[in-house]
Amino acid sequence: MKRKIYSTLFIAIVGTGLISCKKEELQISTSISTTKVVDEQETKVGKKLNNPFAIDNMRNAYASISNQKSLLKLESNKLYVKFLPMNSDELNKLNSDSLILSDIPLDVEVNQYGTFYNDPATLSNGTTWLYTTVDLGYDFGNIKYEIIDSLYLPNEEGFTQKSKNLFTTISKDELESKALELAGYVDESKNEFENKTTRHRPKGYIRVQQSINGSNLPVPVKQLKIRSRWWFDYGTGYTNDNGYFECNETYKKNRKVNIICIFENPSVNIRAIKGTQFWDIFFTERKNIGEFENSAMESINYTFNNSADVNSDSKRKWMCCHAINSVREYNVFCSQNNVMAPPSDLNMWLTNANSKGNSLSIYASAPMLKQMANSSFLLDAIQFLLVFTGHKWASVSIEVLKQYPPDITYNYSGDAAAHFTHSDRITQVFYHELAHASHYKKVGISYWTSYITYILKNDGYGESTDSGSGRIAISEAWAEFCADRFAHLRYGVNTSIGGITWFDKIENFMPYNSSYWAWRPEGVMHDLIDLGEPFWLTNVNDNVSGFSISQCFGAMDADVISVNGYKNRFIAKYGINQQENINTLFKSYGY
Repeated sequence: MKRKIYSTLFIAIVGTGLISCKKEELQISTSISTTKVVDEQETKVGKKLNNPFAIDNMRNAYASISNQKSLLKLESNKLYVKFLPMNSDELNKLNSDSLILSDIPLDVEVNQYGTFYNDPATLSNGTTWLYTTVDLGYDFGNIKYEIIDSLYLPNEEGFTQKSKNLFTTISKDELESKALELAGYVDESKNEFENKTTRHRPKGYIRVQQSINGSNLPVPVKQLKIRSRWWFDYGTGYTNDNGYFECNETYKKNRKVNIICIFENPSVNIRAIKGTQFWDIFFTERKNIGEFENSAMESINYTFNNSADVNSDSKRKWMCCHAINSVREYNVFCSQNNVMAPPSDLNMWLTNANSKGNSLSIYASAPMLKQMANSSFLLDAIQFLLVFTGHKWASVSIEVLKQYPPDITYNYSGDAAAHFTHSDRITQVFYHELAHASHYKKVGISYWTSYITYILKNDGYGESTDSGSGRIAISEAWAEFCADRFAHLRYGVNTSIGGITWFDKIENFMPYNSSYWAWRPEGVMHDLIDLGEPFWLTNVNDNVSGFSISQCFGAMDADVISVNGYKNRFIAKYGINQQENINTLFKSYGY
């Protein structure tokens, strides 16, 4: 946990990916979406479009090409449907079935992509229709749904049993082209036969503004999931460490392809509390960056900009970029330093202030609720808190927590503006919580249950004299050591902390100064590794050196529940030859 949290563990709720092995095009021109994209405004749709893949139109397309009006009858192989889930269980079923859900109908003209879409049919409680395709025979359960169209979606592998002759005589491209023509999409269907090999793959760069001391520098967004869509044809890709992506689907000429950035990858799923439609908080954060066609979809270049408005969607997405980058960078640092990485598939929750201006999550935490087998006592605590926050979707948030409990939380509306303003401070906080996640993976559920129970009981860190404070002291020392050390590796001299580096911060840590947290030995692991000490400033007697981050982590075993216990374990495992100096070092920290 991080700094002043006051039971953050139960307050916090509300409040390596795929890299292409192909040669990366490091220089790429910027293309512009054919559809307007705006922030903080509503998505606006226009007329309903003729569906070229509706079964009757596809049958007519086949008949027109083959001149066989009665010999062969295509059969539907997909259904275009809309769902109206009424509770969290129904929404969770749709998610569990791996359906690609959209709050915007898939068969309408989009005039403007914004932050949110208000479906005219949205219910007063925020429930809205969700659109997708399902297989024939899909089990709808008790969820309210409507079938909009029966579809025939041709594929490269072949056709239904009654359509085998079609597979041998008519290609997918020819059939799609004719279907588009009959549905009135002349531009998308023309020149198909003259340009059979012309296909375009969505690719480009996704970046985010790195904001430090008023300077904004575009940097890559790493391991971000990218989804492409044209009608019911989807592709997927992930950005690499340069922010570059290529989707695994290609598209023919003049086809407007929608591109969506989704804040998830095999390491983390990022959600946010944001007070729009209630169902929205069930899904990982995403940003629709527009529609692209032809060569323009091969030169996409989008940057997530910072915003001064902490309640804006721009700020939320900017924070999501820092979150997903921090996870990737922390995992790389773990690999480089032989430290156990956090569990995969983390649930991360971001939040800001609620409508009353009261924070729903005091700061940041690593409750690891998804990873823990038994966390029912925490759910009760969360429910008690949320009911009295006055948040618009408090009761819904409780249900979301039960379905997607958070491992890591971050409230970016905290009491210090620096924690949602400067990139290096934000990243340092994420590193801190991820270091807790590594610790959790090493020590397990029993240790972590005692750890978070202590924090709940003591309304935060408590005092050094409280029973059980040893777990806090050593785990916080580890997390802050990693946070400062890795933040220095990431940012160097480019920091926002008063003209010093993150290395200087941990190097100059002064035990038992006037700070509320100084009884936690945040600098001791750094002192096990570094050479020398500014004794005149810190009054720390450090003649220890030559150890590694991996060894510091290696002594954090599940039965180590105090600073002295950690010291003794470290000496036993790695430090017999420097035992006297290690004892002297820890004594400087009051242990």
